[in-house]
Amino acid sequence: MWCLSCEQFCRPQLCQRCASGLEVAPDTATPEGLVVRAAFVHEGAARQLVTKLKYQGVDRIADFFAEALLERVPSRAQSLVPIPRVFVRRVKYGVDPAFSIAKALARRTGLPIVGALNAPLWAPRSAGRALDHRQNKQFWPRKPAQHWLLVDDVVTSGSTLWAAAGALSGTGYGAVTATASL
Repeated sequence: MWCLSCEQFCRPQLCQRCASGLEVAPDTATPEGLVVRAAFVHEGAARQLVTKLKYQGVDRIADFFAEALLERVPSRAQSLVPIPRVFVRRVKYGVDPAFSIAKALARRTGLPIVGALNAPLWAPRSAGRALDHRQNKQFWPRKPAQHWLLVDDVVTSGSTLWAAAGALSGTGYGAVTATASL
């Protein structure tokens, strides 16, 4: 088997060097108060894994993150709502990372995935931009979701999570993400 991060030969999903570089992220909240539980801090091997999931579509990485997030899913959550990727990037890269993680989490928890949000066709890319140069994405509800838990690949400022939460009705129990740099 090959390490998901550095691609060196190893037995588990990650080699010892990459696994030892993963730092569990503490629970945090967006400035607006949405509770965010991330699997790892967005640096080193965790950042590399998110990049491979987002831009190369390596689905085994979604399984790795789902396993790490399993204990972080609130027991009251009754549905998983993935934050949809902007259509143009979903087509360009052939993957919607939040949906991939939600699908892997759903297999482990039995929670249904609710496609409750629509994303815009296009939005300026946020990755790599300074926080003060990012534009908030606009989401609009597609169908109602009750007792939802947002799922995303990475959280930086929290503005995407907050925009998605604001578009949803019903009771929310926060968000889980693969990595966080809040």
